[in-house]
Amino acid sequence: MQQVTKRACEVACADNELCRGVSYTDPTCTFIGDQVENVYCKGFNAATKVVSVKTEVCKDRDNITKDFGTDPCAEKLFPESTRIGEEGICPREYIIRGINETGTRITIDNDSNNVLSYDATRKLWKVHYAPLDHTYWLAAVSCAIPISTYNCGCDPLYLMDAGRFSAAEGGVKAYVGPDRVCEDPKNELMYWRFKNPPSQQEESYLGAQDAVNMHIVCQAGIWLLTTNDNSDGWQITNATCIAPFKL
Repeated sequence: MQQVTKRACEVACADNELCRGVSYTDPTCTFIGDQVENVYCKGFNAATKVVSVKTEVCKDRDNITKDFGTDPCAEKLFPESTRIGEEGICPREYIIRGINETGTRITIDNDSNNVLSYDATRKLWKVHYAPLDHTYWLAAVSCAIPISTYNCGCDPLYLMDAGRFSAAEGGVKAYVGPDRVCEDPKNELMYWRFKNPPSQQEESYLGAQDAVNMHIVCQAGIWLLTTNDNSDGWQITNATCIAPFKL
């Protein structure tokens, strides 16, 4: 079978009761049965697939890109620039690419408040954004230069739901491109952050004075609301430009 990452191959094995291990050569995933003694560690709950009575604990990860393989949405990876244990994981010109616990390749915004650490219990890398208590669990992670075309492009940037947020009624699409977020410089920007928790009820706003100092860009499959000087940026899923009097 074809799997995009070794991690996805291992997760598929974990879901098959006849599989006892895997052989992975990008992108070919081969299951190994009972006749071959092998071990598979399912890191997100530290369970171990075993053959007969053989057991082995999942090993700690000591290399952030060991299982990364070839990333189709990264022009180049920069593991040496990836900071662990401090706010701001990557230099500002990069984004974060990772492989999540189910083996899917994902893009994470390079928010200046993100912190990368290692969780020895789950045997996974952890990107945590404390202001909204949002966590990504990763089998591999690295700073990267993004590719944002073809299969690495973004889905449409949707308007805010006017049925849920009355101030969005009559609003227009945000501007995607350099230097601004709204075609009309007098407009405010209403937007929704990807990291908002399920309990979040309030939208976010940029006043007209702040909006002219920001821009929206697609990077490796996610929409980023970014300062024009690239000092910070974060992922958004919805945006609407509205007249100031609607606030």
